[in-house]
Amino acid sequence: MAAKKKVAKKVVKKAAKKVVKKAAKKVSRSKVVVVTDEVIGERAYEIYLGRVEKGVPGSAEGDWLEAERELRS
Repeated sequence: MAAKKKVAKKVVKKAAKKVVKKAAKKVSRSKVVVVTDEVIGERAYEIYLGRVEKGVPGSAEGDWLEAERELRS
């Protein structure tokens, strides 16, 4: 019985290593984007320009929050 447990433990450990290795590869390939206040401000300005062009009412705070929501999702 102890031998079966050892074998089972090795199998589980090996499978876990594969899963971790696969996940690490995905993470290393993924793009990391840093969202700074400057980037949010630029996007908020773009939103503002589009809003004003269409004649839609709004506020700077609303534009900022929308930009932040877009960039962080």
